[in-house]
Amino acid sequence: MDNEPVQMARWGDLKGQNWAGLVRLSLEVDEESTATENDATDNAKAKPTFCPMTGRDIKGRDEQEKGNCSFVESRGGRYVCT
Repeated sequence: MDNEPVQMARWGDLKGQNWAGLVRLSLEVDEESTATENDATDNAKAKPTFCPMTGRDIKGRDEQEKGNCSFVESRGGRYVCT
């Protein structure tokens, strides 16, 4: 197996390489929805309702994508995402 692209990436040279990034999404319990559902259903069966966080603990998805793209492109790589 040819390790040249791996070695290049280790040294920060991403020329000719395609990269995709991962963003971290976080969920929090929606207390209002959970309380309403718990009132209407059997508490033993009630499940918490989760909703996307508003960015209080991490950067938003778009901001993370932008950072990933900048990092890869600044090192000569091509950032691919949908």
